[in-house]
Amino acid sequence: MRLTLKTKSKSTDASPFNPYVAARREWDERYGEIITRAKNWRLVAIFNVIATGVAVVGIVVLSARSRVVPFVVAIDSLGRTVAAGPAEATTTSDEKLKKAVLFTWIEELRLVTTDPFAQRKAIDHVYAHLAMGSEAQASVTAFYRADPPQKRGQTQTVSIDVKSVLPNSNRT
Repeated sequence: MRLTLKTKSKSTDASPFNPYVAARREWDERYGEIITRAKNWRLVAIFNVIATGVAVVGIVVLSARSRVVPFVVAIDSLGRTVAAGPAEATTTSDEKLKKAVLFTWIEELRLVTTDPFAQRKAIDHVYAHLAMGSEAQASVTAFYRADPPQKRGQTQTVSIDVKSVLPNSNRT
């Protein structure tokens, strides 16, 4: 007994018409590309939202950290460096700081120079330390009106060197 197998070759021409396969091919032609395109754009949109969120969080985190470290240099009366290093937190009750501001304020208050721009800058610095409408502001204004430094600057100059500042009382 001999067994022989016959195989049929598949060809597109010889296959019978199947309406389900035809409908699927028609569906894929009409709507498959649209569905694939929409899926791809959704993936791109989701990726962009995630990337934007990561960038915003990164910017917020980086901006929250301060990278500026103040550095203080102490200079003596001859302009030489005495000490230097990173600044530490200080309070406004620091007496040396108060005295330094007072030294500068008194020097600028009494300064008379021939340069009108430098004189104006000194006057602006004096008024920057005074409260608006205070007695101190009225007193300084009266001082400048009695003997204007711009007028005195035409004939003379004045430079002040403050040696010490001594308080009159605890509230001074």
